[in-house]
Amino acid sequence: MRPLRGTAKILAGGNAARQEARYHDLVSAEASKPVVGDPFALLGVDRSFDVDSAAINANWLRMIADLHPDRSAGDPEAAQALAKLNEAKTVLLDPESRADALVVLLGGPRRDEHKELPAGFLMEMLEIREQVEGAAASGDAGEVASLRQWADAERDRMLAEIAVMFQSGTALEDVRTALNALRYIERMIEQVE
Repeated sequence: MRPLRGTAKILAGGNAARQEARYHDLVSAEASKPVVGDPFALLGVDRSFDVDSAAINANWLRMIADLHPDRSAGDPEAAQALAKLNEAKTVLLDPESRADALVVLLGGPRRDEHKELPAGFLMEMLEIREQVEGAAASGDAGEVASLRQWADAERDRMLAEIAVMFQSGTALEDVRTALNALRYIERMIEQVE
């Protein structure tokens, strides 16, 4: 595996002055800009896969308090700023979305630029999907539940592996490949629900 480029943790700050500056930058952003560019910086948390969800929620609450209609009356851009903060929170609280954003922010390939899967993974997934479809068609609730348990455990294993990949400086292309596999597991979980 090739070493990861740009792996130094980038801290987005955290003091009140920086939070206030981010808020003003956010509110004055043009409407044509993407909703979330760097969700880590927007919410003032470490740019890390292992970011603390309590810090995400605390910073989000602190920042949206300034956007409450009673505080931002007459500010036409407050709703847009609130939407950006909400999307940033959603991205960072979901491990797959957080990893996806982190890969791109560190200079790695986007989903549509790198669609590779681990060797043999696609064949394994096709076999498991056949099992899911067979169990669902036959009404075998026990088998469906068993396959759901397998998928949940596999998702947890893959997320732990992705965390290690970020920590150890694995090449971003390899992290993207692992994320592509994780997406298959996530879609299978949706199918089983």
